[in-house]
Amino acid sequence: TDLSAAPTIPNSGIPNTNDETELTDPPPVVLINEEAELTESTALLPLDSVVTDINTTTASDPTIRNGVMPNKNPDYPFSGGNGSEEQPYLISTAADLAQLSANVKAGTTYRGKYFRMTAHIILNENVLASDGTLNGGTFYGWKPIGVSNNYYFSGNFDGDNHTISGIYINQGTSYQGLFGSVVNGTIKNIGVVDSYIKGSSYTGGIVGKCLGTVTNCFISGSVNGTKDRIGGIAGYISGTVANCSSSGIITGGSNDTSPTYGGGIVGSAAASATVTDCFNSSSIYGNNEVGGIVGKNKGTVTNCQNSGSITAGGQIGGIVGFNSGTVQYCYNTGAINHSKHAAGGIAGYNQGLNGTALIQYCYNLGSVTGGKNECIGGIVGCNQASNGSAQVLYCYNTGIVYGGNHVGGLVGHNHNSKSKDTDICLVQYCYNASGISPKTGGGGCVGYNQSGSVLNCFYDKQLCMSGGIRDGDHTGQAEGRLTAEMVGPSLSGSLGQDL
Repeated sequence: TDLSAAPTIPNSGIPNTNDETELTDPPPVVLINEEAELTESTALLPLDSVVTDINTTTASDPTIRNGVMPNKNPDYPFSGGNGSEEQPYLISTAADLAQLSANVKAGTTYRGKYFRMTAHIILNENVLASDGTLNGGTFYGWKPIGVSNNYYFSGNFDGDNHTISGIYINQGTSYQGLFGSVVNGTIKNIGVVDSYIKGSSYTGGIVGKCLGTVTNCFISGSVNGTKDRIGGIAGYISGTVANCSSSGIITGGSNDTSPTYGGGIVGSAAASATVTDCFNSSSIYGNNEVGGIVGKNKGTVTNCQNSGSITAGGQIGGIVGFNSGTVQYCYNTGAINHSKHAAGGIAGYNQGLNGTALIQYCYNLGSVTGGKNECIGGIVGCNQASNGSAQVLYCYNTGIVYGGNHVGGLVGHNHNSKSKDTDICLVQYCYNASGISPKTGGGGCVGYNQSGSVLNCFYDKQLCMSGGIRDGDHTGQAEGRLTAEMVGPSLSGSLGQDL
């Protein structure tokens, strides 16, 4: 999705590090099952056109899986090629794809080898109903390409703008997805549609656990994990996810006291991970640490957008649920609904623990609802420094914020634990242009400031009657402005630069 169509935010000045061509309209379908239409094609993102001419094939169509999972065959020729970059192995049939899975499961990593799809592939038809839930019936189960930390894919897989539809996985084990485990590998230019993927931990629409790169991929389907690290694109990433999108339903966690690490794009992102230029419109359900883009983020999230609604327990945010890394140039328009502790339009919890947690140049337009619970903010639910730095800079909110205690138009609770004198807990150069509805104790900028710093922040006092910080204005820190004063040079000069 092109973020340029969104409301303007400042240019990051950061060059696009992804040189891959964006996923474009797919080539015509060559081979399709004769039994039923591929109805989910109308919901594809980011493709602009749909798959057509679906009733023109026969039961002998080689792109339709026959349900057989082959034995390993390291000498399998695929549909051509020699695995080099110039002549990649060609994946033209469902049998090719299944053989790749079988060989990787048997220990062939394909390190340094290249693959390219030449046709759309159907593993099952009509897996999902029109509302995104699983249809009744019997489906062929899919075995992921790579099944553990010991059996993984290390090659380069190029979907060449084709789709794989009808993935059906209903397992209680980890490492589930089209790919289960990828180490130092690359996946690009592929879409997964009309698919139901259910596992335990490390479950994703494209890949369960990825220590590599995923670019220009999308999913339109259902991803469900009973434990943690559940993502629309990847359950876990320690490399790069770029130019990817997710639409459908994402559900994580069965125990309401355990973390989900569930995200519309990535469930859990390591400190070395980067997630850039991604978009989520999936509805997300989970327990704790749930975000529209990343559930638990230790890495860097840049230029991402969420429009999907999120319903979860604690530490829930429109972009990230829990952040101890960097989130920048992102925005949220989806509704946030939570039942426990810490919810924000951008991040539920921003914690600088033995390091720096930074949220900058982000904005929220979605409502944030916390019921009777505390630490609810238009940008961040709880901003905490503990032997580190937690900062929220150059952000704004226009979404209504509802909650119990510690409710803020920008940050619910700004808390400096003062583990060290060098700890920094800062909210600066931000503004709120919406109302808040706390049960007790709220502020147009910060609901409750506990030994932290709030500087050069403003709120619309005609929309929000709660004062700047916990029922009162503080000059130079959190001040009310008239609606007419919340635009133009007066505000931008006070904020240090034009937001």
